[in-house]
Parts: sequence; structure tokens; C-alpha cells
Amino acid sequence: MINILKIFQGLKPPQSTKSNIYVAHPIYKNSPHRIAKNVNGNPCLLIAVKDSITSYSKNLRLYNLSIVHDLECSVESEGEISKERFTMIEYIGSSELNELFLKTCELIINSLGKTPTRRDINSVTEKFITLFKSFQHIPGKTIQGLWAELFLIDQAPDPNKIVSSWHAIPEERYDFSSNNIRLEVKSNSQRQRSHYFSFEQLTPPQNTNLYIVSIFCEKLAGGVSIKELVESISKKIKAEPKLLEKVHLISHSLLGSNVQSASEVKFDYKLALDSMCFFDYRDVPRVDDIPKNVSEIKFKSSLENLSPIEKHIIWNNI
Repeated sequence: MINILKIFQGLKPPQSTKSNIYVAHPIYKNSPHRIAKNVNGNPCLLIAVKDSITSYSKNLRLYNLSIVHDLECSVESEGEISKERFTMIEYIGSSELNELFLKTCELIINSLGKTPTRRDINSVTEKFITLFKSFQHIPGKTIQGLWAELFLIDQAPDPNKIVSSWHAIPEERYDFSSNNIRLEVKSNSQRQRSHYFSFEQLTPPQNTNLYIVSIFCEKLAGGVSIKELVESISKKIKAEPKLLEKVHLISHSLLGSNVQSASEVKFDYKLALDSMCFFDYRDVPRVDDIPKNVSEIKFKSSLENLSPIEKHIIWNNI
């Protein structure tokens, strides 16, 4: 993988004070799309466009992003200056998130292709807006909860398949859904196999098999962070650009306002590995005989005395 942060840091800001002057570098070899630095030193993504899309897409400035379509730019690249038209996405926020912005550029462009359509470009800008909007909102998942889900992906014999089944939004009832299999990941920081459930959560659709994944997640200074888990997973699925993009976008959007602090929190990987167990949802102690007009019931159940299912049985069926 290229070191896109290092490439960006090596770009010297343009000498001209004009706003449409950029020093740029192709994101990938022979790619028409560029990572660039403007006169303010901000990171920019320049997406090559064939046809004008001004009449179809609005220029925007929100969530620390500036998006301008059909922009004629003077681009200095490897000592040569050319004039081209691009859709420009500029990050104008705190420099602490420069690396995250650049990584997003790298992954999205990798799955975009060299000749994006107007619809493709609109999809890209929407992804950026959705991601950076999430950083200003309450996290969709605790750091511990997200770490446990990423740990499961990292442990999967076929990470491509389990990433494909990972939920796209936190509101989905189950963390992983594949054919007739559902996986719900539960974590505990006290080395107790005791977790919270909702009645609805333990009532899966007919003809589906629901398994509860129980993991001990204990903070450890020398442990593994979410960033490191994402990097490990990315190496395993590097041949699948769409899946790489999915892991990046979901994991960071779920962090929300915790995105900057998440890399500082680390968990004991060995403890998680030794403690991970799968259970059949039907064995989980629960509340039964719920009155018809009662809903959203939540309770805490201990799985300590339950017999776990062999891991290979689960992996072979996903």
C-alpha cells in the first residue's frame, strides 16, 4: 500500500496565492485523480471529470469539507504545470484528521475507477459528507463494542465473507448477517460472561440461526487499537477495494466524535482470543411470556453455565 500521508507531506504548497493553484501527485500510478495541497496547505482530492457536472451537482461547504464541481485547476505535478477540470474535495478542518481524510481519498479512489460517471462522483461526495458529518455526532458504537466487532473480523478464516456480512448502519438488529446466519457480538470488560440483550434481539426471523459471540475486552496499554485492527484486516482483504472502503467508512463513522481518541485506547488481544466463545441464542436465559402490548424489553443474562459451540461449525456456515 502507498503511504499517502507521506506523499502529501512531501508536497510543497504552491507559490501562487491564487485559490485554484495546486501541487499534486497521482494517488496511484497512471491514475488521473490526484492528491493535492493548495495554497493554505490543506489536503485536497482532485477527481478527474470528463464532462461538466455543474448543472447537476451543488458546490458545498459543510462538516469541514469544501466541495467544488467542474473546477478548472492549474496543477503542478512532477515539475510540469497543466490545466484540467476536476471535482475538488478539500478538508478544511483540524490537521489531526488530515491522515484520515487522505486515507479516505485513497480507498474511495481505488474503488472509483479512472472514468467515473456523474453518478459515481455524486456517490463519492456523499460518502465524504456522511463520514465527516458523523464526527460531529454521538458515536453509533462504543470504542469497546466496535473493537470487539473488528476483532471478530480479524479472526475470521474468510475475512472477505464476514466483512460482506457486516452491518452497514448501527441501527441494524444484528452485527453480521449472511444468508440464514446471524451473529451478534457482545463484549465485557470485567471478565464476566454477562451481557445485555433485548427481547427483540433474541427473536430472530424464522429459519435463521442466531449465534451470540461473547468476548472479554480489557484495556491494556500494550494492547491493540482499533486503528491497528483496521490495518490488520485491510492487509487480508487488500484485493477487494469495495470491502476495504466498507471497513474504513463503517469503522470510522461508528466512532463519531470519538474518532480522534479511539487510537489511544487499546485492548488485550490475547485475552479476547482466549475468551471468544459462540453460543446458540436459544440457550440464553431470557424473559418469556411477554404481554402483547409490551415492547423494547431489555435484560442482562449470564452465559457462564452455557456450553459454547465449536468455532469451526460457525465459520463453516457463514
